[in-house]
Amino acid sequence: MSETRPKTEAIVILTEGFEDMEAVAPLDILRRGGVETLSLSITGRLSVASSHGVTVTADGLLEDVLDGNNDEPDLSELDLICLPGGPGHKSYFDSPALSRLIREHSSRGGWLAAICAAPVYLGALGLLEGREAVCYPGMEDGMTGAKPCLSNIAVDGKIITAKGPGLSVEFALKLLATLRGSKAADMVRTDLCI
Repeated sequence: MSETRPKTEAIVILTEGFEDMEAVAPLDILRRGGVETLSLSITGRLSVASSHGVTVTADGLLEDVLDGNNDEPDLSELDLICLPGGPGHKSYFDSPALSRLIREHSSRGGWLAAICAAPVYLGALGLLEGREAVCYPGMEDGMTGAKPCLSNIAVDGKIITAKGPGLSVEFALKLLATLRGSKAADMVRTDLCI
């Protein structure tokens, strides 16, 4: 009898210099809402330092998970990929594994979420063409093909974008509402006294 690997519904990508709140809030709130969520590093190391020097231990390495080893999480039922911003977002461009995963996930109709500077990466992949999107103020020209809008959080098709760190909790609640419904998000909002 073969062992079944754990099913993962959402992943949050970590790289050196990620924006602290933009990674931790989605991880925390999605897990509180019952979404099987993992943090995956694209650095080749489990220990990843944020833009403010907070070191986080990722649940796994993206490359290992994509190799499909039996003891690695199963991404076959993945619903959402979340990309935090911060200065570390530039590393996204250097990860062929991440690019491949994002493109495949998008082509299967999966949800993509990016906050702060990270929507620029989605634009570079051609995934924002003709879509309303937001990013950190002043970086709009980097969102290739997007229609920048005035919202703090934008949802167009299966892409969710948000402006920056101060919106991390609302962004995470939007992700939870998307995957589990507004009732689940409202319950977590109440539990957190928001």
